[in-house]
Amino acid sequence: MKNADLKKQAERLYKVLMEIQQPFHRNSLSEHMDFTLPQLRTLMAIAASGCCSMGELGKATGYHLSALTGIIDRLSRKKYVIRIRDNNDRRVVKVALTDIGKKLTGGLYKKIIRQTSDILGRIDTASRENLISLIEKIAINIKTT
Repeated sequence: MKNADLKKQAERLYKVLMEIQQPFHRNSLSEHMDFTLPQLRTLMAIAASGCCSMGELGKATGYHLSALTGIIDRLSRKKYVIRIRDNNDRRVVKVALTDIGKKLTGGLYKKIIRQTSDILGRIDTASRENLISLIEKIAINIKTT
């Protein structure tokens, strides 16, 4: 395949991924106007891991530690997350959801799954499986680069 074709395909994929994300983010933010998209993304990443270090959170969200510190500060002030110091190494800070944070992210997760199910329900089973398999392959390749 020519580089020009590959570049066009990459551009198409990027564009469609952005289009797919917008309704989910817009719907999530519309009910939670006191949150920014990075804050919601960070909350959902913490929810997925249960408890994680700031470094792990940076890898999960793609945000730099300096940006995450501010995000976690704001979420902590709102009582959605807590910082936990490692007893063996005080330099290590882990972050976990509070009960309020768990309730919020649980509701958001259910809403996202409901929206995704509605959208996937409009596509035939074989196409859904192909789509998911291809996205899983992309995710695996991203992790190995």
